[in-house]
Amino acid sequence: MKNILLASTALVAFAGAAAAQVEVSGTAEVGIVGGDFRYAGTDGDGVSQLWTDIEIDFIATGEADNGLTFGAEIDLDEAANGNGTDDGGATWFVAFGNARLDMGDTDGAVDWALQEVALAGGSIDDAETEHLGYNGNYGADGDYDGQIARVTYTYGDFAAALSTEIDDGGDFDPIWGVGFQYNADFAGTAVGFGIGYQKGDEDFSDATLVAATTALGLLPATATLEDEYDIASDIAAYEVIAASVDVTLNSGIMMGLNYAESKYGDAGTSGLGLGETEKYMGVGIGYEMNALAIGLNYGEYDDRYGIDGLETSGYGLAVAYDLGGGLAVQAGYGLSKVDVSGGDDFDADNYSLGLAMSF
Repeated sequence: MKNILLASTALVAFAGAAAAQVEVSGTAEVGIVGGDFRYAGTDGDGVSQLWTDIEIDFIATGEADNGLTFGAEIDLDEAANGNGTDDGGATWFVAFGNARLDMGDTDGAVDWALQEVALAGGSIDDAETEHLGYNGNYGADGDYDGQIARVTYTYGDFAAALSTEIDDGGDFDPIWGVGFQYNADFAGTAVGFGIGYQKGDEDFSDATLVAATTALGLLPATATLEDEYDIASDIAAYEVIAASVDVTLNSGIMMGLNYAESKYGDAGTSGLGLGETEKYMGVGIGYEMNALAIGLNYGEYDDRYGIDGLETSGYGLAVAYDLGGGLAVQAGYGLSKVDVSGGDDFDADNYSLGLAMSF
């Protein structure tokens, strides 16, 4: 990304410390988005609409006399959304040698360790990753206040991480995770491998899930999750183990594979407790050459949320062409499908087309 720096780059001298640096960068998007849905034999035309978005990032870094580095970053777009978390799109770090501590709006260890299957291209509204077969590897990240603490250590081609997120009220178990990465280059072919494990309490608020499932046609509009699955609480014990492999060739071709198994159990005497193990598989391929980037991904869930017979899947396509100077044309498409055992199937698609700008 081409950066426009505040007063070029702000270098501030502190007594007893080395120089500090503040950088300002930004992105903007403009275009059109839309989509359709089909459920229970009916077709529904989604509303196409105009899309605009802008983000401004402030990144401040410094180094102490003893070699300790530190910094903070805030995304004003996220902070302005008022998402109810204490970090509001901000992240802090402290690092020394091969060890680093990140805290705030950052990835948990599993998300940090794994490669997603959207490998190339991009779209103004992330249409290619919004389908029901996509897994962003975040697991239970953000279920509490959104503040995550992650410690990472790198040794050569290997890296490891440990993370946690704590419920402010103290009512539920902390979410913790561990992840490992291996990244190496073999005669110009880059190979990456990641594996992670996360455990904690997942927040499945009834209002959130009912809104999502009825909107997607998984449940009749008059149903509730209690009616359908006899759920006694909106919190469930949760654990996931996941792994990914990705390869980038000299030719510009990229390939990736992602697999995860998640279990939803009772938290104390209540919880979802739906019994089945959710299984996920995703695959992606991408190509980048000169100004063109194309990415295609596919993913599917079996026994989604531990519900026996609930299957969701989807495809995503992104195409981007770099016009130079920080301006690119981007197009994205996503297709979602839902198969409910003994019920009505459902599918929907969404698209976007526009310009992405980086400053």
